[in-house]
Parts: sequence; C-alpha cells; structure tokens
Amino acid sequence: MIENKEKINACFIEDKSDLKIIYKKYNSTSNIFIPLDIETFLLCKKKNLKIFNFNKFIKNDFHTTALNESKRFKNLLRFKEKLNYSLRSEILGLLRFRLNSISFIIEITDILIKEFQVKSFIVSGIKKKFHLLHKSKLCTEIIENIHPDKVIHVTNKKLLDQEKNIFKYYLKKKSKSLKKKNKICISNGGYNFKRIIHYFKKKNFEIFLPIFSKLPLLENIMYFFRGVKVIKFCKEKSPEIKKKNFVDKINFTYKNEYDVSPLMNNFNDKLNYYFNDLNQKIIAIKSFVNDNSFKLSISNVARGLDGSILDSDIKNPTLCIPHGVISEAFSKNDIIYKKIIAEAVFNGESKYFAIQSKIMNKSLNTHSLMGKPLQTGNLIFSQRKNNFINKRKYILFATTLKGFSNLQFLGVDMFYEFWEILIELEDLSKNINEKIVIKLHPQFEHCYKYFKKHFKHIIFSKKKIEDLLKNALTLITLSSGTIEDALNSKVPVILYDFKKRYKQMDSSDIVEINKAVLYINEKNKFEYAIRKIRNSKKLDFSNYVYEKKFDETLNEKILPLIID
Repeated sequence: MIENKEKINACFIEDKSDLKIIYKKYNSTSNIFIPLDIETFLLCKKKNLKIFNFNKFIKNDFHTTALNESKRFKNLLRFKEKLNYSLRSEILGLLRFRLNSISFIIEITDILIKEFQVKSFIVSGIKKKFHLLHKSKLCTEIIENIHPDKVIHVTNKKLLDQEKNIFKYYLKKKSKSLKKKNKICISNGGYNFKRIIHYFKKKNFEIFLPIFSKLPLLENIMYFFRGVKVIKFCKEKSPEIKKKNFVDKINFTYKNEYDVSPLMNNFNDKLNYYFNDLNQKIIAIKSFVNDNSFKLSISNVARGLDGSILDSDIKNPTLCIPHGVISEAFSKNDIIYKKIIAEAVFNGESKYFAIQSKIMNKSLNTHSLMGKPLQTGNLIFSQRKNNFINKRKYILFATTLKGFSNLQFLGVDMFYEFWEILIELEDLSKNINEKIVIKLHPQFEHCYKYFKKHFKHIIFSKKKIEDLLKNALTLITLSSGTIEDALNSKVPVILYDFKKRYKQMDSSDIVEINKAVLYINEKNKFEYAIRKIRNSKKLDFSNYVYEKKFDETLNEKILPLIID
C-alpha cells in the first residue's frame, strides 16, 4: 500500500480494456490502481500493481449509507405513466444499480482525496452511447461528472454503437399444440424447472416456453426431449412504434452533497433503448399468453421479461416460484436490503406465490405479498433425502459476488472481501484435513484460471450447485441463494459474516452439534464449527425446510388452481 500523503495518480480500472490503455501510460510505481470488480482486481494482481486498500478504507457505514440513499432515490423516482410491475421494477432495478456504481466511486474518491495527495483521477475515457446492465462503460462518465477538475482521460474514444431500432415482435407461425386445452406457459427452463415440466407432462399438459433469441442447438434438443414447445418470436421494424420515455426527469443529490441528477438522467437516456425493447417484448409475450388461454403461467423471476407473464393483466392464474433465499428482516437496514432482493424474485403482481421453505414463510413477518401465498415445500431447489455426513468429501463455499455494474450493498461479499475470504479458506485448508471447493459465481466463471493460479490449496469449480452439494459436508456463505439448495439437500450451512455486517436469517450464534445453520463472524471459529458438523449424528433441518412430497404438493396446492 502507498504511504499516505504521497502525491499520486489514481487509476480507475473498469475492465480489461481500461487496464490495457491506462497501464501503457501510467505504470509508474507511484500510481495507485483502483480495480472495480474481481476480474480487474486479479489482472492488477497479475501485474503486481499497487492496489487501493479497500478493506482498510471502505467501512460498514458506507454500506448502510448507500443503502438508505438508494431507498430515498426509489421514493423520489417518478414514472410518466402507470406500468405493470415487471417493467417498472426492471427500470427501477437498473437505475438503482447505476446509482450504486456512482455511490461506490464517490466513496473511493472521497477517501483518496482525504487520505492521499491526489494529483489526478485517471480514466480510460471510453464511453458507450447505449447501455445494458453489463459492459456499459460507466466509470469515465461518473468521475468526470463528480470530479471534473481532477479527471484525466487517456483517450476520448466513444465506442461506435449502431443506431438502435425499436422492433415489433411477433409469431411467424402458430404451433398446432396451442389449440390444446391443457397447457402451461413457463418463463425459462432453468432452476430445476425440469421437475415442474416432468410433473405437468405426466398430467397430459403441453408446456410452452416463449423465447426472443436464438437457442443453442443442445438446448433445443434438450427441450425437445423434455417435451417443451419452444415458441420463437421474430422481429420487424414498424413505423407505428414510437420511442417512449418512462421516467420523469430525475432530481437527486447523493448524501445531500453530490448532485448526481445530470449523471442519472444521462444513464437513464442510455438505458432507454433497452427499456423500450423490453416493453415491446412484454407486449408480445402478454398478447401470446392472453390469446391462447393457458391454464397457468409460471416464473421464478418477478421482474423483467420473465416476470411479465405474472403481471396483473395476464388473464390466467399465475404462480411465482422464487429461486432465491428470502428471509425475515431483523432491523431497519435489513428490511431495506431484503426488500431489494425480494423485488426480483418474491414480489410483484402474481396471483399466487409458492412458499418453498420455513425460511421463506417466516419472511412474511416483514415482507408483504400482493398475491396469495401457497405453502408448497421445495419445488425448484436442489433436493436430497438422506444425509450421510461421514461420506461427505469436501467443504463448499458459495459467494455472493457482484460486478461493478450490478453492485449491491450490505448483504453481499464485495470483490475485495471475497479475496480476503479466499485467503482465509486457503489457510484453513492447510490446517485441517478437509478439501475446500469454491463455487464460482456464473458472472465470473471466466476468471477460473486466474483463481487457480493464485490459490493452490483450494479447488475452484464451475459445476452446478446440485452436483456439488451431493458430496458437500457443509456450505459456507454469507447470503447466497444456494442456502435453500443446501438445506433441502440436507447439507448444513455456516453463515460466515466476514465483516460483521449482515445476518441472513435466524440461526445459532453458538457453535453446537446437530445444528443445521450456524452463524460465525470470526475465522478462528471455522475449524471448531466444521468439527462440530462432522461429529453431528442427527442434524436438525426441521426449522428450515418442509418435508413435503413434490407430486403430492402439486396435486394438493397447484392443480386445483387450474382445473375447470
């Protein structure tokens, strides 16, 4: 780490291209580098660059401040017209992600100015005309707006985005199977929907999956053999379609100090094509569902395109089957964070919500639903009936890692925290006779080889969680949705709160034998907790999962909703 008060340039690295451009000109040892996600952090490590000490300077107070500011932003955001939940929450979600990126940069730059003699903030200068969630080049525009007097652009390159047309989506030909009476529409084929598909096929229902992009050949084959009818939408230019603006002019001052209104309005404009395109897809998919008299629409996501088949203007019964871990909140800040998480998977206008676990059921103490909750037990999480602790081969760790463009605060591992946890797990693996496997987040699986190079005593895996849980002694995580997968697979969970900032759910703070969920916030308790789990003979999962049979539950809870 660079000594305080030394004159420096602070180089902000959003992605690989930023590092390539900036490193050529600013590779002096007097400069400090600020990577903004785990990939750029690894790349800076590879070049032995001096990296900003996030763990030293970014305090827990920042998380609660940013979280409360995001709530205030949500309360101030105004829409130009009434929108259904799926589109409205997607717009809110992406704009909040942009605010979170801004908040993170403001916190870092404030620290740099306070703790160091900063000559300049170095940015790549690369911008994009149109934005999606990821790969949108945010950093340059944030810093030049927040600190215009200190910013240096290495280049003034604007990535050439082609002008975007807003398309109309339609079906070229109608499947004959749509004439059948008993049919179900699903939003996607992931998250163990195969069990749902198999059940309804046995009941002689046709299963339809609408898509708007080309599927890989193997996926097409998989759906064919599962009996899923893939409905492919086409697109065409239409002079009738006019671009809409969904959000009123944004007026927001972060911490009542930084007026980020121009920046947020700019980002909203850049996201507006995505919002318009999503709106047209939603119009098409709703028309398809309502015109074909489905018996039921099912989604594991409440917002965006997948969530649109659950909106209140869908005529048939709708069922949300959440795929994340949704739990009861314990404090004011906890409520804010957990409501944000629930927005994507456990909210909205669905007529029915599947309550798959006792954890989810307790969340209703602090989280309200518009639709009717149905106590179903596990429908889409991984599952295993037996628990043979002595035969388990390794300890499994699941991260909640996010990128710079989809940052969350409070209940997630920041990328620099994840790095420190890996160091702790590496040390642990040297001291105990247990293998440790790291389940990489899908967003960063491409960094697999970099992790392997740095850590020799822990194993990194890209396998599916259901496969990894088969031989896992325990799951270690802060708040990953894999908690539900683990408990339903009879795998105990250690909630590791590295920063003493967040507790996902009700759990034992005392490390005891036969406890299905333990909470620890000190690394020196790891070994003791693992030994207790290894010695457990009768792990008690009864406080967390329902022991319900899948087919019986669907027969009793779901089928009656759709029988004429």
